[in-house]
Amino acid sequence: MNTLESTSAFPERTRVNIPLPIYRPPRATGANRILTLENAEKGIVLRVGEQFTLNLGQGLWTVRVRDEMMLTSADGVTFQARAGGKTCLFATGVPPRADSGPPSSRRKLFLEIPVTVLP
Repeated sequence: MNTLESTSAFPERTRVNIPLPIYRPPRATGANRILTLENAEKGIVLRVGEQFTLNLGQGLWTVRVRDEMMLTSADGVTFQARAGGKTCLFATGVPPRADSGPPSSRRKLFLEIPVTVLP
């Protein structure tokens, strides 16, 4: 704490403690947090109540949550943290290709996305 000392005409000193404000940079909120193919496997850390969007691009994707009590989604795209702990999202899909053939002939991708939810 900073201390302000005043030496006035009075013989005693006056000491006042002034708390300084603490700067805390704004945290990214769920509305700004997007997981893509490029960053999904790094995972995400959330607090209970925060949200994120899973945007794996165009293609045919199936997404599953290991623990639906911890992480929920109504549309399979936007997820909300409901309880603290660790879980995973599993995404299986066929991303689009320039030389698109039938989806059955394309290579499938499997992503395991770690999610940590802090209380």
